[in-house]
Formats: sequence, structure tokens, C-alpha cells
Amino acid sequence: MGDWTAHLLPVLEACGVGAFDVLGISAGAPYAYALAAGLPERVRLVWVLSGLPYVPDDAVRGRYPEEAEPVWTFYREAPEAEVVARFAGAAQRMAEVFAGSPSVLASLPGLAAHGWLGPAREVRLQTRPWGFVPAGVAQPVRLWHAPADEEVPFAAAEATAALFPAARLTEQGAPDHIPSEETLGQLFAELRATSL
Repeated sequence: MGDWTAHLLPVLEACGVGAFDVLGISAGAPYAYALAAGLPERVRLVWVLSGLPYVPDDAVRGRYPEEAEPVWTFYREAPEAEVVARFAGAAQRMAEVFAGSPSVLASLPGLAAHGWLGPAREVRLQTRPWGFVPAGVAQPVRLWHAPADEEVPFAAAEATAALFPAARLTEQGAPDHIPSEETLGQLFAELRATSL
């Protein structure tokens, strides 16, 4: 995760981007945090919706149900081929889980066409040390999370927010992990007000 900044920096330079805010949704959260940690002089604020918590931390993982720990251990330690096989075997279940989210549902055939390597590699990155620590992110972090999120427990979002020096957690009105249009509207209204 910490390498993300070096990959993105040439793009920022080519586009002439100076100071900026960064927004991460779900598994994009660690990359938003990584940019803030890697570019403290340029990233102003970090905005996170339904963010993946800092699962390398035992206390954060402890906010998940007990049966989740063997899953985290598998993703962190199993050979990549076994993680790929698990994703391939769960394809139908993922289609059912994300039936109400057309954009996520539309991405599944592409993931399958690439042999599920993308999500398998991503989950391994998520569960291992990220290459920076939350305490090193000094910028304000604004997290929005639904109390009823079944993918990421609200308690894990709270525990993650507590790791950042300047974080604020807002309960979002969306009933589940995928942010609602209303939540996005509220977030962007706050973002615009903060940027003025």
C-alpha cells in the first residue's frame, strides 16, 4: 500500500496537481491513507466512505466477529493460488451479495476474465502491513460509515479512526456497505464547504 504514492506521483506531476484532497471508498481507503502519509505537504484532507479498516492491527481485527480471524489469517498467509481459488469459488455468492449494486456487479465478469488475480492480490495487501502507520497521517481524516454495514463492522471503523491523530467518524445514513446517493451528496457538500 505504501508504494502507491510513488506510482501516482508522476501522474500528479504530469497533470500539474498541487495540494489536493483525496477520497477513498471501501478498499480504496488504504490508498487514500497512503497518499496522505507519503505526501504530507500536498494532501490537505482525507475523506473515506465505508473504508476498509486497518486490519493489520490486532485490536481492529478484534472488532470483527470471531469467525473472521481465520479468514484474515488465510488471506494474509495462504499461497496466492489458494486465495485465487477461493475467489473463483465464491463468484456466484459475490453476484448475489452485490445484486443491488449494478456497478460492482458489472465488474465481476472482468475480474473473472483475469482469473481473479486482482482481488486475490488486493486482499493479501490489505491484510499485511501497509507500509505506513495511521499515526503517521497528520492530516484531518473524515470517515463516513454505516452502523448497519455488514461487510465492515462499525466498531472496526471506530477503532481505525482512533488510530489517526486527527480523525472524525460520521455515521452515514446508508443502510449497508455501499454508500447511498444521499450519503454521497452529504459528503460532497461538506467537501465543497471545506474547500472554499
